[in-house]
Amino acid sequence: MKIEVLQSSPHSPTRLQYLTSFLVDDVVSIDAGALGLMRTPAEQARVRDVLLTHSHADHTGLLPIFLENVIDERREPPTVHAHPFTLATLRQDMFNDRMWPNFVDLRIGEQRLVKLHVLEAEKPFVIAAGTLTCTPILVDHPVPTFGFLLDDGRDAVLFSGDTGPTTRLWEIARATPRLRAVFLELSFPDERSELARRVGHLTPKTFVEELAKLDRPELQVFAFHLKAKWHATIVDELTQRLAKGTTHRADRVAIAELGREYRFGG
Repeated sequence: MKIEVLQSSPHSPTRLQYLTSFLVDDVVSIDAGALGLMRTPAEQARVRDVLLTHSHADHTGLLPIFLENVIDERREPPTVHAHPFTLATLRQDMFNDRMWPNFVDLRIGEQRLVKLHVLEAEKPFVIAAGTLTCTPILVDHPVPTFGFLLDDGRDAVLFSGDTGPTTRLWEIARATPRLRAVFLELSFPDERSELARRVGHLTPKTFVEELAKLDRPELQVFAFHLKAKWHATIVDELTQRLAKGTTHRADRVAIAELGREYRFGG
């Protein structure tokens, strides 16, 4: 399985993440915050499945640009998979003929521009032409939010989505023997812990506490979603906490690098 954390802009500093999107095996995107800015329209058109963790703009904002870039009446449109609340939000607040044309109902000839697929928590489904099984897992955020477990039959990778301290995600992680890596959100410095609690995010302190719940010290864990304003502070605080010793191996924790491809298994 190949995973790339997409850059927010071709011209932004690669270490700063303003928008969130992951590209999986070149054909699946987790979130669409930056998807519409990815390379060329032809490369974007390879993406046939978009998994939305939740409705917030840094995870959905470039979805309209992506859909416009990949319009092709000769083939089936991409499918957006999401919680019912997220899909309702897209209809009401994005594709409403005010913020953006109603791509959900718009057609070119007989062809739709996008398909919508309603997800159910912990009900696996198959994507990427049958090569990946995805399991949505509810996490803890102010709006309904899914983490995603992707499994190609040999290896599995877990994405937390945006979340504060959570439970069910780690129960499933511990019960997945072929889990190879976790992409875990980390948004605010410890000095902003009250803000993080109120808006459903992690700080270095709670990030390390979540690793203890994971209880799989051999797994590679990548922190993502660091707020650009506090990026350096968050990195320093996490480094210090890992140096003090945790239940997780410090050498198995890293900040996800934007634009880098990570490969797991064959």
